[in-house]
Amino acid sequence: MARDANELGTRLGAYADAIAGFSFAQSVAFCLALGTQDFSKSVLKGGWLIPLLVLLASAFYAFMIRMCHWKQDVLLGPLLQTEEADRTTATIRIGQFFVIIIGTLMTTFGVIMSWVGNEHPAKHLWFPFVQQ
Repeated sequence: MARDANELGTRLGAYADAIAGFSFAQSVAFCLALGTQDFSKSVLKGGWLIPLLVLLASAFYAFMIRMCHWKQDVLLGPLLQTEEADRTTATIRIGQFFVIIIGTLMTTFGVIMSWVGNEHPAKHLWFPFVQQ
């Protein structure tokens, strides 16, 4: 049975959408879990390992989305950005990467805020006259 290039290209677009959606859902779930004291303490015990893993996972998701876009272009032809459909597709592709970036920033901010919230208040006040 021969494979249809249009069907496979459509599937690759759906895969890229699913990867971006999963990445954002994972980031939101991680941030919500940081709200619990036990999970937050466990993450903080890991030191810089957890933020590093978050960055590596985000880079992997971005790589997978880029591979889906590349293979889709191989199958269906590159985006010429002269037609409305191509401009829309290009905008959606950029949006997928922004979703991953926002999720990564949200997770990183959550870890930083958990770390700051765990310290003594005098340590993270930004006033030079406050001493411990």
